[in-house]
Amino acid sequence: MDESREIILSPSDNSLYQKLNASLQDLDSCYEFGAFILKKGWKAKPWSRGSIYLQQSAFVAAMVASYGRAVIKSRMHGKMMHFPEELLREFNEAEMAIHGRMKWLRNKIYAHSDGESYKVRPWRSSAHSDIYQNPTHEMGHEDIRLLQGMCLKVLAGIKERMAAIKAAYP
Repeated sequence: MDESREIILSPSDNSLYQKLNASLQDLDSCYEFGAFILKKGWKAKPWSRGSIYLQQSAFVAAMVASYGRAVIKSRMHGKMMHFPEELLREFNEAEMAIHGRMKWLRNKIYAHSDGESYKVRPWRSSAHSDIYQNPTHEMGHEDIRLLQGMCLKVLAGIKERMAAIKAAYP
């Protein structure tokens, strides 16, 4: 019968293991949010009628936030933890472009408001108010499929890395 016991990891291995686990959960969520958007076939614009754009916006925001949490440094046990960049080395040029876009969207649209992305032109008129230019909360279906493939690659790498960490503790 196999032995079953908790493994006590070194502080650095534990921090990395915790980051990898959180990233695993976030990338799985990212994949599922994308799958839901694709299943629904959403391609709504802000001016579309009904509530589909609102729902689509929520799923796109959740997808971007999940991906960003997974691959952007975060605080674990009081210290900053970076996602292991070697787990992204298998990305091809198109995937690296999506990776960069996802990080940009997370930092400029979904996690922080930015004057570059949310523009307004003050206007004085009795007929209308200021002129706003806000980002559209959407992602093309081909980009979502590419992102899902990226998630699967990284998820496999995370699982291998977590197994290697545990294997180092007999």
